[in-house]
Amino acid sequence: MLSSRVTWDVLWTIPTLRRVEADLDAGAAKAAAQALTACRVQGMFNDLHVHELILMRRSRMGDPPSGEHCATLLSAASSLRRLELSDARGMSGVCVAALRRPELLRSLEVGAGATAEPHDMVQHFARCRCLRSLHLSGSASTSAARALLEPLTRACPLLRTVVFRSTEGESRSVWVDTPAGTVHWARADTSSTKWARAT
Repeated sequence: MLSSRVTWDVLWTIPTLRRVEADLDAGAAKAAAQALTACRVQGMFNDLHVHELILMRRSRMGDPPSGEHCATLLSAASSLRRLELSDARGMSGVCVAALRRPELLRSLEVGAGATAEPHDMVQHFARCRCLRSLHLSGSASTSAARALLEPLTRACPLLRTVVFRSTEGESRSVWVDTPAGTVHWARADTSSTKWARAT
């Protein structure tokens, strides 16, 4: 059903549509992107007013959506507050770069399969200045928590929670100097992937 363009033609034209949660494989993502492009070309709307986009849960284990189709969806979602890409196989930070108004995004989750290293994705996440929560649960491990937390802290002053895998076993705290003062990040123990802003 989700691989049918007709389905997406109907969904995209629902004026009160604020949340989309779908298990998109390559075929469904292609249909969604084609329907969206057609609606915009026909002048039915310019932007999607979706606030939450939760995509690519891996229940069917099909081929993943292309970065191009995901970028088409994100570039139209000008009111997005929450973005969850549960299955990020074959994707890079280019999809996040497609966001029309990244400053509105509050919560971002990138799941398993992202092709870019966490440090490389930070440059794209840094555009999301009002981000409060960032989960890189499926990304490759980083060897230095500070290298990830420092640029994020400076770019996203409202950020409170960051989740990522780290090979750095000895550190439970990271301090980051910013123009507004020193920010302290901490995690419960050295095996935890969740870092919380303590100050």
